[in-house]
Amino acid sequence: SLLFAPLVLYAVGPDSSRLFPWHPALLAVAFGLVTQPAVLLARLGRIRLHWSLQATSTTCALLGICAAYAHKGSLGKPHFATWHAQTGLAALVATLLDASGGATLMLMRTYGLGKRYPWLKPGLLKSGHRLAGVATHGIATAAIVLGLRSHYGREALEKALPGGDTVAVQLAVQLLAVVPFAAVAHQVLWPRKDAGKTKKKKDRE
Repeated sequence: SLLFAPLVLYAVGPDSSRLFPWHPALLAVAFGLVTQPAVLLARLGRIRLHWSLQATSTTCALLGICAAYAHKGSLGKPHFATWHAQTGLAALVATLLDASGGATLMLMRTYGLGKRYPWLKPGLLKSGHRLAGVATHGIATAAIVLGLRSHYGREALEKALPGGDTVAVQLAVQLLAVVPFAAVAHQVLWPRKDAGKTKKKKDRE
């Protein structure tokens, strides 16, 4: 599941001389590389490490969207005019909302607000945060697949991979893009049986 991000980085070759390649590169890092281990850390009870990685993922997503927005602006093209762009915008909004929920839970955990104010229902908030995270990653994955199907995405794969212009290779790369989401969904919706025991351990990080 960690193959997709390096593949995208190799295909688009981001550097200081070009702005737009940072868009797919940063988004691939955010949702294809960082999020899955962040979710796994949460399942293991390493909440602070989870928070740090998710903050990194959110930052990458923001910078990636900014790179695309600035590039479109420099060319005088309309913003959010394609299904890919609109889905990506929805994913960004969902990411920011879910990150806000995660930050709220972190504050509640740090200051013991859940115990002091049971009416806040921290358990329900945690469940909502997890499900929202899965939905957010699903939307982001849809945006990534649409990006791979765009002219730029197909052209980048054609130049980077042998047989990159074939339907089989294109579909294989799109499947690789879905694997991180599938892993995240599995970790959240079907956690390990011993996850509950692990989460009871003191957070040492």
